[in-house]
Amino acid sequence: MRYQQIRQFIFPLHRYLGLGVGIIFAIVGLTGSLLVFQHELEYAAITFRYNAIVPQPHRLSPEAVLKHVETHYGNQENIAIAAIDLAPTPTTPDKVKIKPPNQPSLELLVNPYTGEIIGEANANSFFRWIHRLHDRLLIGRIGSFDLGKIIVGVSAFLFFVINLTGVILWDGWLRLHQGFQIKWQAKPLRLNYDIHKVVGMIAALFLTLTALTGFLWSFKLDKFLVHLIAPSQQVLKKLEAIQIRGQAPLSLTEVLQIADTALPNAITAKIKLPEKPNEVFKVHKKFPQEQGTMGHSQVAIDQYCGTVLMIHNGLHPSFEDRILQIFEAIHYGTFAGLSTQLLYALVGITPSILLVTSLIMYHYRRPKLKSIKSPGLLSLGKK
Repeated sequence: MRYQQIRQFIFPLHRYLGLGVGIIFAIVGLTGSLLVFQHELEYAAITFRYNAIVPQPHRLSPEAVLKHVETHYGNQENIAIAAIDLAPTPTTPDKVKIKPPNQPSLELLVNPYTGEIIGEANANSFFRWIHRLHDRLLIGRIGSFDLGKIIVGVSAFLFFVINLTGVILWDGWLRLHQGFQIKWQAKPLRLNYDIHKVVGMIAALFLTLTALTGFLWSFKLDKFLVHLIAPSQQVLKKLEAIQIRGQAPLSLTEVLQIADTALPNAITAKIKLPEKPNEVFKVHKKFPQEQGTMGHSQVAIDQYCGTVLMIHNGLHPSFEDRILQIFEAIHYGTFAGLSTQLLYALVGITPSILLVTSLIMYHYRRPKLKSIKSPGLLSLGKK
């Protein structure tokens, strides 16, 4: 089959798939650009609303912070404390997640030096909304089907196909200079076409990677594929604490001492507390060399006897964990720090540019298929 014949088949596929799922990926791309800097924007919003916390020589222990929260609520037994995120900088608050009965969870902002509750992380509601829009277009479940996630997942795969066909259709394979050239002085239709092909080609690699990883995530195929690539002999067991009659759970201070012994030199980033008798403490830790806000290190500890049930060292991951970490870094753009995060924030805008330019091309190309009375419309590719 000749190249022209291949183009005749691929071109309508590229065009109509783009028009079909373009709006979905424009939404996913724009929300993704915001989520690239979610943590930074969240803390900026908190600082703007409540002002920066004045650092003091010593911060309270996490256990002391939680006791201040319990005292604030009058030690109510029906108020469950689910987790605490330790402040990432000296001028930002701790976040304590609590679960009041028959009410949505609350995330409290707590001064790590005084234990004072300074407010609620209402800004997070905006990012929860952005997450739902990004992951499932705000569409809920229908029975056992997560319809929104299925739509986004299928659209991600189709966008992956769109990127591949776009690369094949690119007219710069024989003349690279011409392929990356935008004729700014050309007629509007030619300028629109140049912007579409150049922006699409520059962003093609990153859009393809994010679309593919998003598709795999939507259908939970990432771990399945990793297991096919590197079958693990390890049988994953559900982590459960063994309740001992008459024995009280360990204090948070004791749990953190065990976690520090298990992963020395790593900084505690988050602690998930057991909410049921058979649940365990999960201490998320981060080594200075690790990327990301939370890192990838974690220790799971039995809440009664203090037995370490699981250790994940982010500096020495298993082969399977390393692949999953790379997978995550590729999707979020964290593999080279701030530079790739900025790049991904810009890449997230490109689906909107491609959608607008493709709609313009479709609008002005369609009449020539129905009439030969508009010769000016046939000059799309001419200056």
